[in-house]
Amino acid sequence: MKNLEILHVCVNYRNNQETKGFIENCQQLLGADQVQFVVCDNSQGIDPEKDLILENLRTSDSVVVLPYVDNPGYLGAAYRALLKIAELSGCSEVSEEAIGQKYSFVIVSNTDLQISTKDFYQRLLSQSSRDSGSGQKVGILAPSIRSLLTNKESNPLYQSRPSAKKMNFLVRVYSWYPLAVLYHLLSFAKVWLPGQTQASGAIEIYAAHGAFMIFTAEFFKAGGTFKYPARLYGEELFLAEQLRRFGLKTMLVETLKILHREKGTELTLWHRIGLSRRTFEFKKESSKVIAQDWV
Repeated sequence: MKNLEILHVCVNYRNNQETKGFIENCQQLLGADQVQFVVCDNSQGIDPEKDLILENLRTSDSVVVLPYVDNPGYLGAAYRALLKIAELSGCSEVSEEAIGQKYSFVIVSNTDLQISTKDFYQRLLSQSSRDSGSGQKVGILAPSIRSLLTNKESNPLYQSRPSAKKMNFLVRVYSWYPLAVLYHLLSFAKVWLPGQTQASGAIEIYAAHGAFMIFTAEFFKAGGTFKYPARLYGEELFLAEQLRRFGLKTMLVETLKILHREKGTELTLWHRIGLSRRTFEFKKESSKVIAQDWV
């Protein structure tokens, strides 16, 4: 594989046509010649005809398509992708740390997105892995993510670290399905209330929104991992806690702009608004995993 500066891992689930369009649009951005794209297809085999849509991306040397019939989840797919790229690159060690040695930045994203900064990758390459104010190393860069559903900013996902009381509350909420549905509906209604509408400058935050996360090489050099013990949900907190332990920062960078269409998968309405029982089983599992060591 070519020696490039950025690894962009996209995770697809039943959204093949939009995923193809997202990759093709990304390839038109300034600086895309320094990007190795990887598409993790977590819906491989569900619809063989739609699988062919992503196969067309393989004609480009800068795109690797990795089909997963077992749907390992969001970070789970990204974890497998890092190891596969390390293997294909001939790294001396097939590990996440090897990826940190090979690439300056690793992006993990959804595909129901549009990068609205035309020189996005060029701007990213000009970013330092140290905070200009404190000189502290940065592990994650969080772009401005504007929801096209609510016209509100999604970053920061958490400005500050949730308390242990809040984490234990979530464990109790997700332990009973009717209560979890009620909590989710209240949270869903809350997003329509007036709130943050614009990211403001480069500031330190606790956790970045998972739709589009940028990891610096420092994250992997410090021992950071995508090997998440849960299947889905709560990934942002899992990652933020690693940075906290490593003494690394998450920085919000307003000049890197993303538009988010949200819920761009071919699912039922019940699934699209997050009310399926299976969704809550995943949230029940992840809330317990994250809360168990929270102090």
